[in-house]
Formats: sequence, structure tokens, C-alpha cells
Amino acid sequence: MNPEFVRNAWIESRFHRFALATAAVGLIALVGAATSDSALGPLGQAGAFVFLVFMGSHAAALSIIGEVRNRTWDQQRLSALDPWSMVWGKLLGATLLAWFGGLLCVAILLIDMATSEGWSDVPRTLAKYVCLGVMAQGTAMLAALVTIDRFESVGRLQTFRAQLAGIGAGFAVAAAWPENDAGGPFVASWWGRAIDAESFALASLAVFTGWVLVGCHRLMRRELAVVNGPYVLMGFLAFLAAYVAGLDGLLEDWSDDGIHGADMRLLIMLSTLVAATLVLVVAERKDPVLYRTMFLNLRRVRFWPRVLREAQGWMLAWLGAALVVALILLHALLPEEMRDALGLGGSLPTFDKDVSLVVLALSALGFLTRDCALFVLCNGRRPSPRADSALIVALVLGYVATTWLLVLNDVEWLMPVFVPVPRVEFAYGIAAAWIEAAVAMWLARRRLA
Repeated sequence: MNPEFVRNAWIESRFHRFALATAAVGLIALVGAATSDSALGPLGQAGAFVFLVFMGSHAAALSIIGEVRNRTWDQQRLSALDPWSMVWGKLLGATLLAWFGGLLCVAILLIDMATSEGWSDVPRTLAKYVCLGVMAQGTAMLAALVTIDRFESVGRLQTFRAQLAGIGAGFAVAAAWPENDAGGPFVASWWGRAIDAESFALASLAVFTGWVLVGCHRLMRRELAVVNGPYVLMGFLAFLAAYVAGLDGLLEDWSDDGIHGADMRLLIMLSTLVAATLVLVVAERKDPVLYRTMFLNLRRVRFWPRVLREAQGWMLAWLGAALVVALILLHALLPEEMRDALGLGGSLPTFDKDVSLVVLALSALGFLTRDCALFVLCNGRRPSPRADSALIVALVLGYVATTWLLVLNDVEWLMPVFVPVPRVEFAYGIAAAWIEAAVAMWLARRRLA
């Protein structure tokens, strides 16, 4: 048996704690049965959410951060356990009490569902709550692993952030879960295919839960000094872009603007990868020594594969965004007859219409490059989470407050200097964005020198 699981389960196995959890679940069942028959299911749902998401996220985050606080993490890193054993041992052992109470509440919910609606939806509901628990707790562990890599000392604020990440993932799943109140067929549309909405939501939850576990495994490998390759993260970024672009509901708001579905899917892919790049550049530790080494290796072609292996996640996401921009440009240059032959529809709205996806894509990539260079610049001498926080505030003010002031004062011609604007008459914004990016990269390179 996994020794890490046994150790954490032994720490969690206290009779009084399990007795209190059983009493709390029994009280939930008694209140639900005494109130009304329809109250038992919602109380079971609420209890399962509290145990699996709130308590589970707390325990999963502390399974990593608690080791750092108690100064036992270095001993574990030197042990003979492999990364998967470490992940599963902490993820299941440290959250044993949360799973005990959560599954009891799920049992109450399933019994109520079976007696009122039949057994047909019981397996799906059970799978939903199991995936929900693993998703929330895995996200909290993932955030904790990121935290101990970025911060030299971990305090209560960093612990709370890791727990909040797991709780936020649980609420995101609950908010996105489809509810069919009208009855009848309830379908979701993905890449033009009609799929049962609940089946699609459950499959999506299971797949993203798997990716969270893969992320925990890769970060645990890094903590145990095992080298990670770039291909798993590249696969996740490709999956994420394709998944979000396939959601046909995102295309409905653009159907009356003369923008074809294929064009919008490319734009959604670009937006997804831009967001992923910004999240990763904030989450990852900026290592000046690694950047200097990569700059030196870029000078020789035979060292380029090494640069790819050493590339951080935000660099790979930036490359994905640049690839999508290249696809948008290629699509714009294709003759209309070739687009029709490939099934891509009518002409792309470029410089012959009011809205220009080409201007938007090139400007967005320029501003993204500038922002990444600024994060490297702020951490060029010594990585500092405080510098990242200050830069985030400055960028938000630059994108939101400055744009609002320009619109308010009727000087919209200056907007392309601060934000990407998809208008033909603002095509000079491409040059502005890339000039800013070039200056930021030059300053970052000098700081690293």
C-alpha cells in the first residue's frame, strides 16, 4: 500500500472527528426528513459540497503547505516515493475525513433521488460528486505546489489563496452545471454536434479533473527534481483552445456581425491562449538564471531543442497564441474560392470591413509580448511576488482606467496605444503594440545581462 497514504490516513484517523462527521450527517438527514420529503435532497447536496469542496480543499492545501511549515517537506523530497505515490497519498489520505462525510451526504442524496425519481440517474450523480471532490481538492493541491515554488516563506495568506483556488473550482463547476427546469430534451452544442447537456458536462468535468491531476503530478515531479518535458503542457494548451473554441454558445452573440463561425473560433482560440499565457506568467517563478541560459542557447541552432525542453509554460502558451495569429493571417490571405473549397465559408472580415480580426490579432499578440516582457523585467534580478502584484495593478489600470478616460474625453484615436482595437482605421495600433513590446524586451534583456 502507498506509504504516504497510510501516513496521512493515520494522522486523519481520529475517532472523535469521524464521530462528529457522522453526527453532523445524521443531523442533516433528520432535519431533511422532519422538514419535508423535498428538503432531503438539497440538504444532502449542500452537505456534500461543504465536505468535499470546503473541507477537502482545506485539507489538500495543508497536505503540502503544512509539510513546509513543519519543516518536513525536504525530508519527503529526499524519500524514495515516486511523484504519483506522493500525489495520491496526500490527495486521498489527507482528505480522508472530507471524503467520509462527503460520501455519506452523497448517499443521502442518492437514496432520496432513487426513491423519488428512480435509479437511472444515480450512477451519473455519484460520478459527478466524485469528480467534483477530486477537482476541488486537486486544484487546491495544484495551487499549493505553485505557492511553495513561488514564495520563499509560506504564511496564512498564501495558504488561504491555495484553499480559495479549490473552493473557486468547486463553485465554477456548480455554476456551469446545466439545470433542465423545463423538462424535455436538453442538449449542448459543441463543434456543431448536439450532445446531451448533462452527459457533456459530466464528460467535461471528468476530462478537466484528469488534467488537474496531471498538473499535480508534473509539479510534484518538479519538486522531486525530476525533469519535465514540454509536450504534456503543449497538449493541454491545444486541448483547452480546441475545447473552448468548440462551444457553439459563444458564437451566438456574433452571428449578426457578419463574422463567420470559423473566424470566431480562431479568435476564441487566440483569446483562450492569451488568457493562459497571462495566468502562467503570473503563476510561474521567473528564474533569471534560466532566462540567461536560454538567451545563450538561442544563439546556436543545435541548442534549440534544449531551449524547448527548458521553456516555461507561459512561453509555450505564447507560442500557441502566435501560431493562432499565423492561422488568422493565412486565412485572410486565402482566396475566397479556396476558402469555399475548404468549407471555411465567406470572406474573412479584414481591411475591407469595419471589424478587422487581423488588426485585433496582431495588436493583441504585440501587447501580450509586451506584458510578458514586463513580468520578466520586474523579476530580472530577483524573483518577487510583490513585483508581480504591483505590475498586475498597473496593467489593469492601463487597460481599463486609461481606456475609460480616453473614451470619456472623446480621444479614441489614442486607444490603440493602450489596448487592441479591432478597427480598420486604427491599424496603426499594430505598430504601437510591437514598438512597446520591442522596448520592453530590450529593457528585460538588459536587466538579465
